[in-house]
Amino acid sequence: GKVVRGIATGANEYFTFNPSKAKEFGIAEKYLLPCICKAIDAKKSFFTKNDFQELQTNDKSVFLLNAINPDDNVKKYLTKGEEQGVNKKFLTASRNPWYSLENRPPSPIWVSVFNRNGLRFIRNEANISNLTTFHCIYLNIFSALKTDLLFAYLLTDVSRQIFDDNRREYG
Repeated sequence: GKVVRGIATGANEYFTFNPSKAKEFGIAEKYLLPCICKAIDAKKSFFTKNDFQELQTNDKSVFLLNAINPDDNVKKYLTKGEEQGVNKKFLTASRNPWYSLENRPPSPIWVSVFNRNGLRFIRNEANISNLTTFHCIYLNIFSALKTDLLFAYLLTDVSRQIFDDNRREYG
């Protein structure tokens, strides 16, 4: 398999939505990609559809703007982004169109990027996307049926010790 970073938006405050922000701007659900936006929102080793629903109920940022074939409300929001200069930021300026998302399907396992207490692995049972707060672990076609087995191993003390022995520390 492979490990890659989560979706980088270049402007999380603009591209992420909670239900009340979506309502405020009239953004229909079909333009909102379910996504874990903050590591703190995935507290347990298993992230389920119920966990996602709870975050949504609590008005947490759990969506990304996915403006494919935008309607009038999305077009108005995109214009607002251009007025704020979001389209000229480092990452967005290199995209065509500037508001397009990276093509990153939901991964079955997330691993925390920054941490103080060792790596944290989360089984993405909700099958939603994630921002760069997590890296994505994708298994190849030969290993995909063993996702649960790999995840169980990643939770073991042996796995934790191997990762601790091979980690880097920054500042």
